[in-house]
Amino acid sequence: TVRCRRASLSRPLYRGLDELDQQIGGICEDAAMSTSAAQASAFFAEVIRNQQVFTVADDGGVPAPKNRHGVRAMPFWSLKSRAQKVVDTVPAIGLEVEPVSLVDFRDAWLPDLESNGFLVGVNWSGKGASGCDLSPADVLAGLAAAETASQH
Repeated sequence: TVRCRRASLSRPLYRGLDELDQQIGGICEDAAMSTSAAQASAFFAEVIRNQQVFTVADDGGVPAPKNRHGVRAMPFWSLKSRAQKVVDTVPAIGLEVEPVSLVDFRDAWLPDLESNGFLVGVNWSGKGASGCDLSPADVLAGLAAAETASQH
């Protein structure tokens, strides 16, 4: 069972603009969110299978909106098609889907997110690009569990 905290993006998506963070949906610590939990479970299996993740970026970098508790989450998707669907659905200017190898995600991105106190948004979806936020440590544990499961 995946325990998620729900976060939501709204438009526009820009990295680090505090006044816009007020427009971004908050966090709901409801562990019974079956859609978000299912998206998180799919995230781990698909990332291990494909050995990469995808994020979105514009000229200012990767968006990392704050939730209502002031914690930033950086979004990642397990499939390019999932990320592209959000880019196509959520009105934002200039976002492009960017691939990240699993090695770089584990060795560089997750430690950097951890050191900066960011959460990892996994497979956000829907009109508001909402979903599950996990700590980088929880993402590493989920990836390790999915990797073990894929070897059996």
